[in-house]
Amino acid sequence: MRHLAGIGLDLDGTLLDTAPRHKAALLEAAHSLNVGLPDGFPDRYYEEKRGGLKGTEVLLRHHIPRSAELSAAWVRLIECERLLMLDVPFPDVLAAMGRMADDGFGFHLCTARQQEDLVIRQLSLLGIAPLIRGAHVLHLDDHGGPSKTTAEITSTLGLNAIVG
Repeated sequence: MRHLAGIGLDLDGTLLDTAPRHKAALLEAAHSLNVGLPDGFPDRYYEEKRGGLKGTEVLLRHHIPRSAELSAAWVRLIECERLLMLDVPFPDVLAAMGRMADDGFGFHLCTARQQEDLVIRQLSLLGIAPLIRGAHVLHLDDHGGPSKTTAEITSTLGLNAIVG
C-alpha cells in the first residue's frame, strides 16, 4: 500500500460527538457548586465553546454566577472516564477512515486532552485505534493554549494537514 498523505485529526467534535459529555460535565459542575443554569443553557454553552470562546467567557457573557469556579470544575470533570463513556463516533466516521486508510492515508490523532492514557483507552474501546498511526497530546502552555502551533505539529509529524 502506498502512503499518500499524513493527516492529523482532532478527536473531540471531529471524530467523536462529544456534545453529551460537555453538557453533562457542565450540569454536574453546576450541581456540585449549587449554581442554577437557565433552561437550555448547556446547549448554548456547548455551541459557543465550539465557536471559539473559552468556557469562562461563555459563562460570563450569560451572567452565570461563580463563573471561574464553574469553569474550573468543568475542566476537572471533562476528562473523567465515566463521562468519556458518553462519546460516540460520528456516523460513518469509522467506515470513511477505513476506506481512506485502504487508499494509503495515514491518520494521527492530535488532541488537547491532557490524559493520554484515557485517550488511548477510548480509541481502543471505540474501535478507532487500528486506524490511528499515533496519538499526540498537545500539552497546554501557561495561558491554556496549545504549547505548539499547528504548523509546528504538522512539520514535526510530517503531516500534510490537520483537521479539526
